[in-house]
Amino acid sequence: MDEEDRSLGEAINELKYKIAELSDFIEIYNAMAQNSIMFTLDHKGNFVSLQKGDSPVHKLEGKSFLSVLDKEDKKKAAENFMKCLEGKKVNTSIKAGEKTFDIVAVPKKRENKVEGVHGIAVEKSSKSSFERIFDAIGEAMAISDLLGNITVANHSLNSLLGYENVKNKNIFDFVDGENVQDVRDDIREALSGERRRREIYVVNREGIKIPVEVEISGIEDEGLLFLMRELTHKKVMENEIKEISEEKDAHINKFKEKISEIYDAANRSSVQDLYDGTIRTIIKLFGVDSCFIGLISYGELNVVAYHGEKPSEDIPVDEVVSVAVSKDGIYEIYGEEENYVYAALTEDKEVVGVIGMKTDKELSDDSRCLLKLLSQNAAKSIVYLNSKYALRRCRETIDRAVEGIYRTTFDGKI
Repeated sequence: MDEEDRSLGEAINELKYKIAELSDFIEIYNAMAQNSIMFTLDHKGNFVSLQKGDSPVHKLEGKSFLSVLDKEDKKKAAENFMKCLEGKKVNTSIKAGEKTFDIVAVPKKRENKVEGVHGIAVEKSSKSSFERIFDAIGEAMAISDLLGNITVANHSLNSLLGYENVKNKNIFDFVDGENVQDVRDDIREALSGERRRREIYVVNREGIKIPVEVEISGIEDEGLLFLMRELTHKKVMENEIKEISEEKDAHINKFKEKISEIYDAANRSSVQDLYDGTIRTIIKLFGVDSCFIGLISYGELNVVAYHGEKPSEDIPVDEVVSVAVSKDGIYEIYGEEENYVYAALTEDKEVVGVIGMKTDKELSDDSRCLLKLLSQNAAKSIVYLNSKYALRRCRETIDRAVEGIYRTTFDGKI
């Protein structure tokens, strides 16, 4: 039973040692989250391994750790090394060249026997823990006194403004002149306990204006916290959207003007004025050098107006009409050198004529829409004016007939 008790006791003691080692290594690996140097020494004080961050340093393996220390720190380091070999954990700081390191070292054990030292060295920073945390924040931030004199600024703000450190400068050294009064007003509100936010411009070291969103809040009547988010990308997007919107508005306005010209062209008092006005509108809207208007009678095309080249007499009227009707009123023929576009003049489902033009490029969707509208309005006006003219002729005929009857009745003569 005694032997069993001893075995159990030894197992418990070994477990305690393992837990203690684990606790020590947790402390070491927590420290490794920073930019640190991890090392292992044998019982003679020589480097077994050395790693800076993720990169091993092989050139020091096998060399004494005392060889990298300043003369005045070697005695202190040797004493701490002996403490580790005695099974104690050591927390200390040493100098190596111009740098100072905080050291955590623990015994390296194997079967309860110390055979070396595990440790980690973290370069000592002149910054406080608060400043290091402040620097780690991605947003540009600064703390100032009540007058805007900067007492702490993080790396992001220094980088934004183009300075190594803006500490001891005033926040208004960087606020664009046009925004100074707004920021002063926001500071007053922030000191009253209200968090303020607005878009302003700050001026960097090179004099370039940078758009930022600044958030200002008070710190227990002792100072101010400034948080800045750069808006350059947002402003670029806003400008692009504005340009697109302006281009769209300009395009719509230009399209409206063209539609007005189409209605003006159709508003004529005579058929010939209608033909001439429509030809001028085609030239202006579509930039063509050659175009015509033809009326269809008994399957034949009668050209009533044209500009540029005189239309060919062998235009396939039936084909143009059938295709134009089936393709929403427009028939396009594109060749290697010449392109022809025909639009049917249709009124009440009857094709009364054709508008034709020769173009050097394919019509855009806008141009097709305008041509369709032009042909519809021209067809209505042609039918209306021709009907008006026919009614007038009919009335003249009736008037002459009535006058003849009158003469026969009263004069006895026809």
